[in-house]
Amino acid sequence: MTDPLYVAARGVLLDALEGLGEQRDALILAGAQAIYVHTGAADLAIAEFTTDSDLVVVPDQLKGQPRLSEAMERAQFRPGVQPGSWLCDRTVSGIPTTIPVDLLVPEAAAGAGRRAARLGDHGDRAGRRVRGLEGTLVDHSVMRLTALDDDDRREFEIRVAGPSALLVAKLHKLADRSGEREARRLKDKDALDVLRLLRAIPIERLARGFRELGGSAVAGDVTREAIAHLQTFFGTTTSTGTVMVVRATERLEEPGVIAESCVALADDLIKALRSISSNALSADAPTTARPSGARCAGQDREAPQGSLDAHQRSRIIAGRSDARWLVMARATIKRDWREQSDCAPPRV
Repeated sequence: MTDPLYVAARGVLLDALEGLGEQRDALILAGAQAIYVHTGAADLAIAEFTTDSDLVVVPDQLKGQPRLSEAMERAQFRPGVQPGSWLCDRTVSGIPTTIPVDLLVPEAAAGAGRRAARLGDHGDRAGRRVRGLEGTLVDHSVMRLTALDDDDRREFEIRVAGPSALLVAKLHKLADRSGEREARRLKDKDALDVLRLLRAIPIERLARGFRELGGSAVAGDVTREAIAHLQTFFGTTTSTGTVMVVRATERLEEPGVIAESCVALADDLIKALRSISSNALSADAPTTARPSGARCAGQDREAPQGSLDAHQRSRIIAGRSDARWLVMARATIKRDWREQSDCAPPRV
């Protein structure tokens, strides 16, 4: 059953889209709501869940009317403390609840300032500038967004940020919030959303998207920074992002498997980016991969292949990307290696 708060958050998002009217053409859905449109459950025990919505505003596509602030207020939203924060009060399961919708402007398009986006006649409180969302201006497509409540028949066609742009944005969010004093706004769910994207979207598709973003003038810098963040947050089983995912799935996923999944999929994407023959991207993080069958210093025998049958081996050779199966296969190989060898197990 879908969490009632998530159902309400989708309904409030539709309220905002309905209220903004003709300005919808200047909006791009981002954040967790957009991620779940692409990923669904992503083979995770944790259901999709979010209590807010992010709408990217493209300044040069805004119409003069309706004014963003006036349209949001008519739709029963009130301004929050931060620029671009719009709050809607609802009763969910009998509990009074405030559900936010954020109007966000990529830093590269937000004009001068520190937090507020300069939106001309729409003022400097309607939207908030955010670094890392620049990729949404390049990577998006029109999709149909519907309600999660069976009694709500509303639906809107709106541009939705693509998986690569969403991954770049999430990695920047993790990096920005981890750098804050005491990191109080750092949420484990954001790291879990990264894993959802890595599991649900083929690595080749993500890599193509990163190449497109890296080659664009508006998103190139933030994309290259995101690659470094991916290595930093998910490069090992003890990296901050990996640990956050393990916490987010505690008691519902096996910790070792989920940690290996984070590292394996992040490593696969970094390798795919490294293989792209383009000057637009540079994944300079050193690889720790070792070829299958590599010999260990001081030993003459090859690395054991693990107790995998012929069908399982054929799936490895075919490059299948079923993350749950893949990490279990890797764990089997590493276990057998440790039983037969005194040196560190290979990366497989």
